[in-house]
Amino acid sequence: APPQQHTITELIERESLQSTAPRFHFFLGHRQVGGGAQVGEIDTILTHRLGLRCWRDLSQRVQDVNSMIRGVADSSVYILYLTSDALSFFVTIEARAAMMLGKPVLVVMENDKRKSSYAGGKVEVATASWPADLKAYCMSGRFVTWGGEPCEWSIADQDAKLKTILERAEVLGPVVPVVTGVTVELNLRVAQRGL
Repeated sequence: APPQQHTITELIERESLQSTAPRFHFFLGHRQVGGGAQVGEIDTILTHRLGLRCWRDLSQRVQDVNSMIRGVADSSVYILYLTSDALSFFVTIEARAAMMLGKPVLVVMENDKRKSSYAGGKVEVATASWPADLKAYCMSGRFVTWGGEPCEWSIADQDAKLKTILERAEVLGPVVPVVTGVTVELNLRVAQRGL
């Protein structure tokens, strides 16, 4: 078993994370180098334009492995911003935690050929060197291509991309966070109409 699997399993069992009710719609997983700016923009749009709740490492007071695993457990859907360099210590932990917790995965793939983080055009190419179980987990999800720098995105581009993310997330199942003990059901179609 991969070394971090023990750490993840131990925390899941110790804190009963398997039964945690989601407080966030999405966990935004990415590697800072290749996808930090893009994920920051996605987070801003989902949070401020649509009122969705996203867990993103840079928005947290504590940024460590345990907080990341708890963030995955607290989220309905794991979104991975897949770049050519996404396979890293932290992305591996968050993806493995999502897989072990049975979270549906939505892979948003960097598709801008101008960038060194270009994912190769196919999930199979971008995950070729990944551990087999994580590769299979990524392949089990839904896919969205994404490209360019946030400053290049028109409002129409943003809207089209976000509609695709929301449509693909809805196919994965209900995205229902719990806020202060009250279940808040989000109809993703209503969020899409807001675009």
